[in-house]
Order: sequence, then structure tokens, then C-alpha cells
Amino acid sequence: MKKYIIFSVFFLALVLAGCGDDNGTNGDDNGTEKIPRLVVDTMATAPTLSDANEAVWFTVDSVLVEIGGDPANYGQNISLQKQNAVMRAIKKSDTIYIWVRWHDPSGADLWANYIRKPDSSSSLWEHVTTEGQDMFFILFDNQDNGTEGADCATMCHPGEGMKTTGGGMADAWRWMSTCTMPGKMADDIWWDGATPSTDTADATINKYVFRDNDDGNRPRYVHEDTMLYTGVFLYIEDTLKYNPLEPTRWPTGHRIPGFVTDSSIYGAPDRNDNSRNNVRAIAIFDSTGSSTGWTWTVAFARALNTGYNDDVDLSTLDSVQVTVAATNDHPQETFGGPKPAHSGSKPFYIILKP
Repeated sequence: MKKYIIFSVFFLALVLAGCGDDNGTNGDDNGTEKIPRLVVDTMATAPTLSDANEAVWFTVDSVLVEIGGDPANYGQNISLQKQNAVMRAIKKSDTIYIWVRWHDPSGADLWANYIRKPDSSSSLWEHVTTEGQDMFFILFDNQDNGTEGADCATMCHPGEGMKTTGGGMADAWRWMSTCTMPGKMADDIWWDGATPSTDTADATINKYVFRDNDDGNRPRYVHEDTMLYTGVFLYIEDTLKYNPLEPTRWPTGHRIPGFVTDSSIYGAPDRNDNSRNNVRAIAIFDSTGSSTGWTWTVAFARALNTGYNDDVDLSTLDSVQVTVAATNDHPQETFGGPKPAHSGSKPFYIILKP
């Protein structure tokens, strides 16, 4: 892991100048924009990550982080628009926990990339990408990326290059409502000067919390109990391998999820043996009342120092620059696919040692 570069006096002054008592992002009475700071509370009791709304989260302070407020540079999703995401953070021993809640009036999008039987006589299926999933990203500066730091305006949006330009890398946690949520995980990814990539993992397929279920115009797996399975999540322990020699058994229009979840990764003793599996995450969608109050809530957890060189080492830092973003109904999880606009934030700071 790269050594922490001591912040200059100028940088610290810049951080402190934007870290007043006002937790909002709309500026002070003089019209000066405030940079939010998310202060990590050191707690005697850690979140259990059994419930995104467990009581311990509401014993610590929150901060409002504006997303979607600068569409030209940081994007604005047509459904999410400009809003304030609520964030909280806790540190216990060697682990950091980050909690976020944002408004999503369109509801929870859980179908993404499904396989559909086009007609009764064909052995081939269609891979459909017209439905998508919701996502939330936290992008961390790795302390080696020059003045760019962790900034989606320069990394993501100019020409959709999706790469760093400051000479270093950035670390990112990517939560997805279809691919990672049912496995209680988030994807651990990183940016460098070439392209974003998922963190390294064992080459065996069972080291990934989600697997592509498209095996060349037919599903790899189907549910073991019924051909008419209608659930949006397909767990690997409940499946059988698809038999292409039985095409007439499958109803026309029947669809199978395009991803298969391996929920055993979350509790596996060797989970941390793979860098990609470092970030745990649980989530809940609240659709109580009218859509004006609907929210996603996600709670993340990761070791401050994982020991991998594609994860930022947070254990030695006083603060770290981050950018966050939420998107809605994203049609596929791959980086090369369609990119619906997300509502992103300007860079702000997580204060690890106040």
C-alpha cells in the first residue's frame, strides 16, 4: 500500500475553510460555498450490518451532501434530480462504516439484464437490457493522484473517459440493487490512468458475489424448483444448470434473471482473501407513503487497511477526499455499456481523526 503523503499547510487550510458548523452545501450568508465534511464517530459498539436502519446509526451526527446540483460537471439523473443525500460514518477498531440515504421517487429497480424465451420452438433466448438497477458509488482519493484527487468531474465526464488524469488511482465502492444487494456486498473497484476495473480476485468463478447468467443466448442456470420462477434474484444454491436439449419445456416470454447471486461470499471465512470482496453492504428501500418520501438506505463496511494495493489505506489518514453519486435504472453493470446520467456530488472530505 502506498505511503500516506503528508498534507501541505495549504491543503489543510483549504479543507478547514470549507468545514464550518453548517453541514449543508448551499453556502453561508455571504454566498460562499461550504465543502461538507463527514466526521467519523469512534464508537464502542459497531453496527452489526443486519439492518440498515439499526439504532446505532441514529446516535451519530449526519451531514447533507448535495448530489445532482452541478449537472454540467457531475451529472444529474432525470429521476433523482438535485437533492441532499444524508450520510453518517462510524469507526470501530479497524473497520469503517458508512451510511447513506437518498431519495428515489421511481421506486426500487431490481430487474437488470434478464434472459427471455422468445418463442416455444427456439432453443435460444434473448438477453434483454431494457430494465436496470439502482446504484450508489463512493470514490476515494488514494493520496497519489495529484491535484485531481477523487473527482468525478475530471475522471468520468469529459468524453466518458472514466480514468484518472493525476498520475495515481482512486478507490471506489459500487453498490448495485440487483448485482450486489442480495449478496450483502458492494463491488470494490478502482480507477487508474487507463480504465476502471474490478479489484483482483481469485480466478475461480465462485469468488464473485454475482455471476453473469447469459451463456450465449441461453441462461447458464435456472431455478431448481420451477420453470415459472418469477423472482428477481436467483441464488446459486437454488439453481440447476440449464439443459439446452429441452427447449419445449420453457414457456414463451418466460424470463430468468441475468445474474446469479452467490450469497455465501458474505460469510465465507476466506472472503477477505480476495480484494474484490472487501466491502460489505446492506440496504433497504422504504416505499412508505407517497413517492415523494421514498428512499434507499445503504450501510457499507470495510477494513480501514485491507492490505491490498488496489484499496486505499484509510488507517493512517486524518482525512480523505471523496465524491459520491447515485444513479437510477442502470441497464447493465459493465463499464462499457450505456451510461445513464447519475446525480453526483462535488468532492468533499471524510474526517477520520477529528
